Amino acid sequence: MDDSDRGIYKLGTTSDRNTPFPKDTKELGAMDKQEGGDHYRQAIEPIEYILANGMEYCEGNVIKYVSRHDRKNGKEDILKAIHYLEFILEDQYGKES
Repeated sequence: MDDSDRGIYKLGTTSDRNTPFPKDTKELGAMDKQEGGDHYRQAIEPIEYILANGMEYCEGNVIKYVSRHDRKNGKEDILKAIHYLEFILEDQYGKES
């Protein structure tokens, strides 16, 4: 089964991004609904980008925090993204990077 069969690229097909999600979400897939907050509602959701690009945990968190900083935790989210970038630097390029 390829990614298109699983529907991971179909986020937002059941609801318009500029309107609230339907109250009854029992029939929606995980990629079609939002649990808590509107800080991820964007033209391309971070999870879509992360999955489509096969990103690892730390890289995915960088995308997540940078994508939402202006709608959620501001400076704290940027600092979290930097922290994950530091993990990547150490892990992939050594402590002396």
